[in-house]
Amino acid sequence: MRLSPKLLCATASLLWVFLASSCGFNNSIVSLEYRPPAHKTSGPRVVGAGRFADLRHQGDYNLGTVHSPIGTTMETLSTHVPVENIVRNGFARGLAARGMLSPLNGAPYLVTGEIYRMEVNQFVHPTAAVRMRVNLVHAEDGHIVFSRVFEGYRQGDAYLPGTGSPVSAMTDLMSHALQDVIDQALDSHGFHSKMGRAEAPSSPRY
Repeated sequence: MRLSPKLLCATASLLWVFLASSCGFNNSIVSLEYRPPAHKTSGPRVVGAGRFADLRHQGDYNLGTVHSPIGTTMETLSTHVPVENIVRNGFARGLAARGMLSPLNGAPYLVTGEIYRMEVNQFVHPTAAVRMRVNLVHAEDGHIVFSRVFEGYRQGDAYLPGTGSPVSAMTDLMSHALQDVIDQALDSHGFHSKMGRAEAPSSPRY
């Protein structure tokens, strides 16, 4: 007797759930990457990468969860370092790629922010979402000269149970969603227009 494709898919899904529930679920430690885009807006070397507060309330290292088609937790994704450090490092790389990164002890401006959402999950389709406020702060007096919320969202193809772990694809989606936010912020007209006529410092302040 030949089984229909739908029945085969359902059988594979149930087997996946059974195996995971009998063995417990894993926690995968992943790394996110920032790759500078080909087209980006350069600027003066006057911005340091400041603190990004993690306001997600889901754990400093947690990124998301792999779910079975019926909602069972199969695997969790975490980072090597706190998520707020990953975001700060991403912005530092983005600034450096645009020739804008200045040492913290000599930067006239700081880019800071609040992370409201940064997670990747899978039920059928893997999805990654980022939402954060990005601020440009005058370093000397703490005055916020620019502040705006940016969002990034990526969705992958439907996962077919039995085709291997989805973690690698989910990690790529998360990297792209974060990069979308970084690039939107650092290339925005408002961000650049608020830097005024500040020049790169000739030597660090102590």
